[in-house]
Amino acid sequence: PPRRAFLYAVSLAMSAVSEEFVLVFSLFLSLGAWRLAKIGVLVRRLASVETLGSTTVICLDKTGTLTAGTYALSSHEAIRPEVSEHDLLEAAVLACEKNPQDPLERAIIAHCSSHLINVEELHSRWSLIHDYDFDPRGKHMSHVWASTDDSTPETRIAAKGAIEGVLEHCRLTADERQRAHAVNAALAASGMRVLAVAGRALVAPCAAYCADDFASSHDRRQQVERDLELYGLLAFHDPLRPEVPQAVTECQSAGIRLKIITGDHPLTAHAIAEAAGIVHRDDLIFSGTELAQMDQEHFALAAREAAIFARTTPAQKYAIVDTLVRAGEVVAMTGDGINDAPALRRAHIGVAMGQRGTEAARAAAALVLLGDDFSALVATVREGRRVYANIQSAFRYLIGFKFMLVGLALLAPLSGVPLLLLPVDLVWLELIVHPVSALAFEGDPGPEDIMRRPPRNPSVSIIALHAILRPALSGIILTVGAFLLFVMHLQAGEASARGVAIALVIVGSLFLVWAEFARGHPWWRALLPRSLRFWAVCVAALMSLMAAMWIPEVAALVQIAPISLPDWSVLIGISIVSVAWRPLFVKSV
Repeated sequence: PPRRAFLYAVSLAMSAVSEEFVLVFSLFLSLGAWRLAKIGVLVRRLASVETLGSTTVICLDKTGTLTAGTYALSSHEAIRPEVSEHDLLEAAVLACEKNPQDPLERAIIAHCSSHLINVEELHSRWSLIHDYDFDPRGKHMSHVWASTDDSTPETRIAAKGAIEGVLEHCRLTADERQRAHAVNAALAASGMRVLAVAGRALVAPCAAYCADDFASSHDRRQQVERDLELYGLLAFHDPLRPEVPQAVTECQSAGIRLKIITGDHPLTAHAIAEAAGIVHRDDLIFSGTELAQMDQEHFALAAREAAIFARTTPAQKYAIVDTLVRAGEVVAMTGDGINDAPALRRAHIGVAMGQRGTEAARAAAALVLLGDDFSALVATVREGRRVYANIQSAFRYLIGFKFMLVGLALLAPLSGVPLLLLPVDLVWLELIVHPVSALAFEGDPGPEDIMRRPPRNPSVSIIALHAILRPALSGIILTVGAFLLFVMHLQAGEASARGVAIALVIVGSLFLVWAEFARGHPWWRALLPRSLRFWAVCVAALMSLMAAMWIPEVAALVQIAPISLPDWSVLIGISIVSVAWRPLFVKSV
């Protein structure tokens, strides 16, 4: 009849639509992002939570991520004998901003103040004429100052930066240059960050070059910065974060390779890698200069094989990330500067620093580490893997449950029996029992060896074929059982028959949840699920079933009747049979 045909069609349509998968997926990612926020990780792109589970390479900035980012100027050494300690420290102050925000410059000011340099008095004697920005190629910056004493007009320049860049502008003998490199190497090898300080007095005509239009001319800047006198070296101690070695060990146990990409000296980067326990080859440490001289083939090989890249430019950092992505790696990258934004965007997961990161870096990143802490990033990877494993468990459960609903909706019209699942029953199962059961997986801590597994292959389906077959077979067993019970009890009335069948659907769905919780564990541990939410789901589902059977108004709405004790024993037995065989054929996913 048309009315029954219409109900059959509505029932089949409602059971066949798979809206639960999308809802569960979005909900699990959202709750994962909420959990990450509690440990100081801000998720800007929700899909990155799922991507974390397949991360194969993490490209790390050294300063502030592996190290504390709190500099202390621990030593200073003049290179030329005619340069006094006072001259070196005074030039170091003049190479800084007047009110510095940079941690390095703050450390310089604090150290010089404690070594009898009156910073305020020095600034009162000199007026800043021009500030030359940081040169990413030479990795140095300089300031031009004019004396405030009109009786002795004088102009001078003070520069600081990486020794390679500063020495390009210095007038030194071969012995002085060799000694400077030797001292720098010794300090860098101990994990220090080293800056060279240089300067000179400018002749009067050079002061005219310090107008506003001077900065636009590279040639004019080169003219002012030529023939500098090397005053000495400053060595800064930036301690390794205490939690980093354990986080590195956990990360590498998970099959994730770590690469340091820094602007520091290669020996400094190597010392930090050694202290942190990052696996690397000593013969594969490349500087930005060496990378610039490589052809495309050798650059790609270096990007894949090496773990330490020093004195790199922002363009080289982007090229390294791009090469890894093209090679099929799933790349996460940390960064904080404006120039890091392209590489952060190119990586699968860009990770910006929340405290010292620029607005541009945070805008380009998928994650923001509010505490600039590498261990938080490792915890984020762990959370991403947990979320993905729980989504897999929830999806396997949903597959088994969907087989029941669609199977029962099909068998009724094909066999000519009354409709087993009315639309109102489907609404009840879909909106109450079903989502609640799926949510039981969200709080599961995941497999115990989740950080000892290799990264998953992102090209593999979220559920493998063998993982689909098991819940599907359980769903088929429950479908056949529920339909047979329905047909056998029709002589007692549709309400009684529907009550037995729906009771089996609900109890069977709880056993499907139990089977997923028991996954990967010995059968004797299967009776002890790892989450208390499982028991809460059982109570909630069974209470809704009892209410539907014993509250007259609800029973009339869903059109079911209470069932007898023998029927309970039969449907529990069928539920046990539907999942009892699965622990024998469990394969970890």
